[in-house]
Amino acid sequence: MQDTMPLTEESQGMELVWIQPKWSRPQFELRARDTTLASLDWTCGSLALGRWGAAAYCFSRKGWLRPRVLVRSTAQCEADAPLATFETRRGTLTLPDGRAFVWQKPTRLGRVRIWVSDTGTVLARFRAEKHSSIVAVQRAAQRHPELPLLILLGQYLLVQAALDAEAATTAAVIVAASAVG
Repeated sequence: MQDTMPLTEESQGMELVWIQPKWSRPQFELRARDTTLASLDWTCGSLALGRWGAAAYCFSRKGWLRPRVLVRSTAQCEADAPLATFETRRGTLTLPDGRAFVWQKPTRLGRVRIWVSDTGTVLARFRAEKHSSIVAVQRAAQRHPELPLLILLGQYLLVQAALDAEAATTAAVIVAASAVG
């Protein structure tokens, strides 16, 4: 993989695309035209490593009664204190300083998800396609140093949701097949 680059003023106005370079590997790259900005690689189960320039994060799902995604530095993937916590049921990413960002689905049947700041400002829009995700970064996001985290976590959440849906479909087919036999 190429070195990742920061989001520049020039690339802020364009759509960014998360692609999966090799279908056989759970690895994704965020691209602005031919430039790779970030990467997201699954290592084991729900554990994924995200990199964007100097920023590097470890994402992992925890909990059954209170499902959440823990965000840690890659140096401390198993540390007790996360850098941030995403509460799955509420759709809220909370930072240690108390600031929060909300992951929303603006329309019930749509494929779009958005990150919204605690002041109600839309920061980024994700549109899930069949084999990619399109990301549009809003101008207001330029002031947020958390932008790389939000874009990496957004893709992580979309991929995990797709994997969960695939697992549920497989389970339903198995149950239906066993009921017939």
